[in-house]
Amino acid sequence: MIIAPMLAVPLAQVRPRQGRWLRLFPSILLFVSCVLGIISLKKMQ
Repeated sequence: MIIAPMLAVPLAQVRPRQGRWLRLFPSILLFVSCVLGIISLKKMQ
């Protein structure tokens, strides 16, 4: 869980003309993969 906030800050920063939707999709995919990884690790115990 420490890695997710450390990745969230750089992915949240966008240039004014770039738009936030460009960074939104990789951020969502990264978050979902982290959550699925944590859930799968909990189920393995």
